Amino acid sequence: MIKFHSTNSRDRNLNINYSVAGVLLISFLQGNNCLVDDRKPLASIKKGSRVASSLPHQDEVFSLAFSPDGQTIACGQSAGVITLWNARTFRVIRKIKSQSEAVSTIAFSPDGKTILGGTLGTLGPGEVMLWDRKTGKLKWRAAIERTPSRDGPPHPHMYSVGGISVLLVAYSSADKLISGSDDGYFRFWDVQKGKTTKVMKVGAEAEIWSFAASSNGRQLATSDRKGNIKLWNESSPAPVRVLASPIHLVKAIALAPTGRFLAAGYEDGTVLLWNLTKGTLQRELRTTGQEVTAIDISSDGELLAVGNSKGEVLIYRTALGRIHQRMTERGGEITSISFSPPSRTVAYASKRTVNIWRLK
Repeated sequence: MIKFHSTNSRDRNLNINYSVAGVLLISFLQGNNCLVDDRKPLASIKKGSRVASSLPHQDEVFSLAFSPDGQTIACGQSAGVITLWNARTFRVIRKIKSQSEAVSTIAFSPDGKTILGGTLGTLGPGEVMLWDRKTGKLKWRAAIERTPSRDGPPHPHMYSVGGISVLLVAYSSADKLISGSDDGYFRFWDVQKGKTTKVMKVGAEAEIWSFAASSNGRQLATSDRKGNIKLWNESSPAPVRVLASPIHLVKAIALAPTGRFLAAGYEDGTVLLWNLTKGTLQRELRTTGQEVTAIDISSDGELLAVGNSKGEVLIYRTALGRIHQRMTERGGEITSISFSPPSRTVAYASKRTVNIWRLK
């Protein structure tokens, strides 16, 4: 699952994804270089220990994804470049120039043959683009045009109100794509033609704070500035369910791959788990009271990772609501966080570094 919650490097989460094997997990907060502290097999690294850490860099990297075979890492950068890395040697395979603005969100196709990206709209309209992974050739690009009416105030964390920013791209199937953008729309795309097959309004422009999609793209979620969390699917123009949050300003949301629950982190540090079948509040988790800045759920739904503004990462057992592991970084605010598919490791970004830990 790919998530992107904002376009500001301070307030918006970056994308992190993983190799399906979970052998080596890495991400970048800035730039395009990486320092691997230990390239030993994951099983040989002590549980609860750091696996790798990135070097400080110059270029910001807004998005990252592993290919389905785990052999290639794609990172979208602030200069509009996508860099493809060999996931084992960390040598650059290819650099793809999008001829656009920062690549804010990125995903591989299920077969790993194409790369999907979305860009910020700081100067003009954001774009959705599709590239061939092997050749780096652009298959198609499509601009996200602004709707005629501006029905909301400027988003407080947009770089500019001059264009629409794409905050989420995902594959719902081999031939269908999904994008979510800060004009308040989900758009569904034909992979081959690069044309929208459906446009679904989910909120006023600049009202939606964050987007999330399940791993198969069938379940979608948004959160707005009023604290409402809404669940959507492609077949219905209205929300399938609305979770009336008791607290305003949801900073981050994540959908469990199983579809059973949703986790939401708030500005005041509150973390709530929602039962999606019943639409009821399942549990409030005990936290340190710091603003939640990043959140993710493991592939089996058993673990929840929460990052906050003070550089803390808390790992919870979702069934019990108890803290399983705690990590603290000197770099400050955690800007992004994600589990590996086997749920044996977690990666998170803080300021100019990214750390990968093997869980206890």
